[in-house]
Amino acid sequence: MSLPVAAWHLGQLHAYEQALVLVIAFGPFVVLGIVVGVLRRRDLDR
Repeated sequence: MSLPVAAWHLGQLHAYEQALVLVIAFGPFVVLGIVVGVLRRRDLDR
């Protein structure tokens, strides 16, 4: 017994919505890269 799933397309995203999608999609990877870089630099200084 499966229910049909309809993908609704409501039109083109506004500029702020596109920016929000990019921040949500790539933001965690940017933060992770910064954290890895800072910790690596700190460990190399020891």
